[in-house]
Amino acid sequence: MKYIMPRSNFGTIQYVSKGKYRVWWEAGRMDDGKRKRASKIVNGTKDDAELYLAKIRVGLLGCSDDMTYNELWAAKVQPSFERDGLATKTVENYERVWARELRPRIGGELVASTTCGRAEDVLREIASPWVQRSAYQLWKKMCNIAIRHNVRPDNPIDKYIRLDRLPRSDKRLLDASEVAAWMESVRGIKYEALLLAECGGGLRHEEACGLLRSDVSRFDHRGRVYAAVNIDKALVATRHGRELKETKNGFSVREGIIGEPFASRLLELIQGDGPLCPSGEPRETGKPWEARHYSSPISITKNYHRWCERNNVEYVTPGSLRKSWSIMHGEAGSPDSLVSLAMGHSDGTTRGRNYQRATRRGMVMIADLLTDLITVETDMAHLGT
Repeated sequence: MKYIMPRSNFGTIQYVSKGKYRVWWEAGRMDDGKRKRASKIVNGTKDDAELYLAKIRVGLLGCSDDMTYNELWAAKVQPSFERDGLATKTVENYERVWARELRPRIGGELVASTTCGRAEDVLREIASPWVQRSAYQLWKKMCNIAIRHNVRPDNPIDKYIRLDRLPRSDKRLLDASEVAAWMESVRGIKYEALLLAECGGGLRHEEACGLLRSDVSRFDHRGRVYAAVNIDKALVATRHGRELKETKNGFSVREGIIGEPFASRLLELIQGDGPLCPSGEPRETGKPWEARHYSSPISITKNYHRWCERNNVEYVTPGSLRKSWSIMHGEAGSPDSLVSLAMGHSDGTTRGRNYQRATRRGMVMIADLLTDLITVETDMAHLGT
């Protein structure tokens, strides 16, 4: 008979058959002093059985200084995700980092025993500097939860822990002098409208992927044409497909103003109804647009990359298009407060939180500055200077 014993002094898990485990635990003592044992069949995986046992243990004994990270995760951390309203993608990232990186290394260790030195050693065992930082954030969150439940008095996952340096990024950016040629190179491809929104409006990739054609409208001001973009949702890839969600934060709900040379072409591309970049899934008339009707952000990125390779077009990632937009605004002399607001950020100041919130004037101003920069740089490039 095979037993798995995550906590032998409290309970055991017995394998019964495929997808079925019996969980046993100590349930006090009988009148004659002998130990009383209770049990329950759990349908699912070994992890499901361990989760059930951890919840029983914490429910009967409460949080204590002999709690392991496996028990903390099962009884307190994982249940907190739904309570705190975390986004699906965030939960999936936490669960992946826990399963692949932290659980194999610290799952059986006592939460109360962790020191800063031990934490640093564990984190630096992880090969990728990016994953180190993801594990750092999750472990810090877990220890904060442990503090809340009096399992430990402090958080050893602090700012003094040394992580490996991030590799230097040499991703290709788009220069103002290259915008016209780049627009011509992507003209007519499936992702053109989405790319124009990212390069011309500084949208995050998931924000651009979540746009409906009805979110983009024509706006005329002082003889110039603009595309006004309503940004109030985002499309994210999840383990089970894709999901429409709210934007990253309160500042991300905004109206973006896109000027030339992007606006006229973008307005040509928004004729009709539905997502800016549809998946091809049919929709019943009168029903709302769902996540399945939009092309996946990951598929868009991969397919666009392949298209660039096949057509000998230098690939600029969606994230780099947004960064290029920001850098071009710096070169154009656009005020930082307005650029931050246009990107869905706040500079942390009262002025940054309130400046131009209720009017398009500021967004039009920086759109004009970008238009003028691109026009001048394109003309100079044509002259060969």
